[in-house]
Amino acid sequence: EYAGAVVGPARAEFDDQTDFDAPDGARVLVVSILIDPREAAIQCSGPTLREVEGAQRQWNDASLDISWDYDPEHPTLCDTERVLPYTVVVPFLLPDDAVGPFAVDLVSAAHLPQFARFIVEP
Repeated sequence: EYAGAVVGPARAEFDDQTDFDAPDGARVLVVSILIDPREAAIQCSGPTLREVEGAQRQWNDASLDISWDYDPEHPTLCDTERVLPYTVVVPFLLPDDAVGPFAVDLVSAAHLPQFARFIVEP
């Protein structure tokens, strides 16, 4: 539970099938997070992705950097209008050498310094 909602689980998978505008040496990791606002909409920023091991690099939502088609059924951040369960789906553009595991952080400014963190392994 986070910010009055049930958040999670999260999952991640590399999308090697879709024709994204990923530069050479990079690929797209798509992260999905289930959100159940429980009749009280949640506000959050877009999730961030971080390496758990190694250099601990961090990435932000890459939907504007690639040919990502917006889907209102699967927004890239929390939808403050929704009170029924939905899934946040966010693409991240990663270098080929980033393999995971990764931490996905979801933050609601109203609930800082707390945040929701999920460990995902594609």
